[in-house]
Amino acid sequence: MGAALMALAFTACSDDWDDHYKGSTTLLDGYTQAVDQSLWKTISTNADLTNFASVVKATGYDRVLDGSQVFTVFAPTNENFTAEEAEAWIERYASEVASGVKDDDNETLKEFVKNHIALYNHSVSSKTEKTLSMLNGKYLPLTTEQLGGKRFLSANVKHTNGVLFTLDGEVEFFCNVFEYLKKDSNLSHVAEFLYSYNEYEFVPELSVEGGIVDGKTFYLDSVSQLENEIMSIYLGKINSEDSTYWMVVPTNEEWTRLTEEYTNYFNYDDNVAGRDSLNRVQTGLSVLLGTVFSRTTNPALESGDSAYSTNAFEYSLRKYAYGSSDLAYYAYYNTFAPGGAFEGTEGAECSNGKVLKATHWNIDKTQTFFQQLLVETEYSRNIKESEDDQSSTKFPLPMKSVASDNPFYDKVSNNSYCEIAGLTTATYPAATFYIQNVLSNIPYDIYVVTTPAIAGDVLATDTLPTIMEWTLGYNNQAGEYVTEVLQSKLENNPMVMDTLLLASGKTLPTCSWGLDDPQVTLRVRNRVSSSQVRRGEYTRTMRIDCLLFKPHVEEDTAGE
Repeated sequence: MGAALMALAFTACSDDWDDHYKGSTTLLDGYTQAVDQSLWKTISTNADLTNFASVVKATGYDRVLDGSQVFTVFAPTNENFTAEEAEAWIERYASEVASGVKDDDNETLKEFVKNHIALYNHSVSSKTEKTLSMLNGKYLPLTTEQLGGKRFLSANVKHTNGVLFTLDGEVEFFCNVFEYLKKDSNLSHVAEFLYSYNEYEFVPELSVEGGIVDGKTFYLDSVSQLENEIMSIYLGKINSEDSTYWMVVPTNEEWTRLTEEYTNYFNYDDNVAGRDSLNRVQTGLSVLLGTVFSRTTNPALESGDSAYSTNAFEYSLRKYAYGSSDLAYYAYYNTFAPGGAFEGTEGAECSNGKVLKATHWNIDKTQTFFQQLLVETEYSRNIKESEDDQSSTKFPLPMKSVASDNPFYDKVSNNSYCEIAGLTTATYPAATFYIQNVLSNIPYDIYVVTTPAIAGDVLATDTLPTIMEWTLGYNNQAGEYVTEVLQSKLENNPMVMDTLLLASGKTLPTCSWGLDDPQVTLRVRNRVSSSQVRRGEYTRTMRIDCLLFKPHVEEDTAGE
């Protein structure tokens, strides 16, 4: 008996499921009428829906609504949607088709046709209060009497392939943050940059099949999913209706000013493949990184207290990323105060958040991409094992850890460092380190931080200083690797964490930001002579904690 009951229940559920998703003229709970024909048959013959029908037919959606896939259609009547309004949508559709605009971006399809159609059967009752996902991905409020603020003139009319409602007006299309950029002429430069990276991936399960020809399925409506590398990887999915964001956006004048300045910081050498494309994308990114704020991680943006962009590191990670927890790149405080990131912006509400239009840019480069570079010398990925270095030095370089009970714990970056020693007592040890993401045409102050031997072993007896030669390597504009000695005889204090200046305000002609090949290197070679070793004055073992490239900022001495 139990098996029989389960079988009956399964059959009943299956019937409901098939009726819900495949369509049927059987009248279900909530439906007021059943019509034994397709949605398109009714729409095309209804004298009150001729204007709506003309747009549907012009866009090819008559075939979609005459097929077997199930939809719910909300059609504005002629009294509330005029022939002139319909013709405007049709002209816009034809113009965009002639211009090569894909269906996924066609405004008539996205903002009108798909804004009035939802997948599957939907009905309303006296208790209905929910959101309904439309074909264009928008979520509209659905109640007993309304969709998106437009009242039902008729409701719950069941057809063979869906349900038909009529409305007292056209449902307003509400832009998300990404779509708004294209709508506002003052933000067209940002829109042009972001939209140029749009790609669409075909989604067969959301597309409407039209049949099989020559053994291949063809589609009446091919649905694609938008993919944009700039948003998905770097900024956040500001096109998603499932998330909420604020975005600070420069007006065209500010975008032009900023990109004209920032392009100089991304000057790649002549041998870098696609150097012009790299310059364009990195320049644009340098403006936009740090401008998008998720409401999930910033529930109190309106307070103006603080704002952490999608590119910001948590406080606990800043020290590992930049060498100091105080370096709060892409994070802002007192955002509405004078000079704050949001100060003076004009807000525009969107379906998934808000656009803050900035006619004056308050997000300074020193808060975003103009940042301190930290190189942990103990990591093998940062070490260039050249043949010249290996002829004199023990490789791989030993990594030393600082114990939690050591007095230098939390004073050594990442609580670890590398030790550079000679193959023999007669060789001069050397090592070369990669420096990634160096910008061009900006001044850097370059430092090395050395570590005392007792940081790795409190019983260490090697307390002698050492003498180092530091050489900078980089590519010139022609792509030729050149070297320059920064310090020839640099001596450290072996008893403390010693931060030593290698160069002040050093500017490189080319950029390595974002390249797989770092290009920029720092090479250290020991310069302690044999006689100095014999006399016990110096050691040839070098203990390097990290390397720092700090953007050089001139101190304001006004008033002194």
